[in-house]
Amino acid sequence: MADVNFIITQLYLQNNFTYKDGFLYRKSGKLSGTIKLNGYRSIQIQYKQYLEHRLIYLLFHGELPIFIDHIDNNRQNNRIENLRSTSRSENAYNSKIQSRNKSGVKGVSWSISRKKWLAMLSVEGKQKNIGRFDSIEDAKFAIFNARKIYHNEFARNG
Repeated sequence: MADVNFIITQLYLQNNFTYKDGFLYRKSGKLSGTIKLNGYRSIQIQYKQYLEHRLIYLLFHGELPIFIDHIDNNRQNNRIENLRSTSRSENAYNSKIQSRNKSGVKGVSWSISRKKWLAMLSVEGKQKNIGRFDSIEDAKFAIFNARKIYHNEFARNG
């Protein structure tokens, strides 16, 4: 029977799991968890599912932030050096290029009405217009530079 008052803690994880190369193992030596349809590894504890990367972060840092970013964007790479606490906006900054993107450059689209390449990015949840450009190369250069300025270490160009 599950303990309704159970709260996952760093101490609980230290007593029940071992970390090795981005995976959690039960103290018995058995690899924990399964890969879910969304690509994240999930571990059941006290009849509740937890995302493995969140448990690993808690194990190492003693806290559980609202958002944790996979630096390399690989949901199955749960090595502690690949995980960082982040905000919702910062997590989005590190996203991959969308599959529906037609320009091939993240943040750049063709403006039919102006017949120019439009470069835009999100800054703390608000769209920022970087400019309109005659060539895709100029738009790409501008968006990459803007991303360095506004997204800092979370900047991801593709």
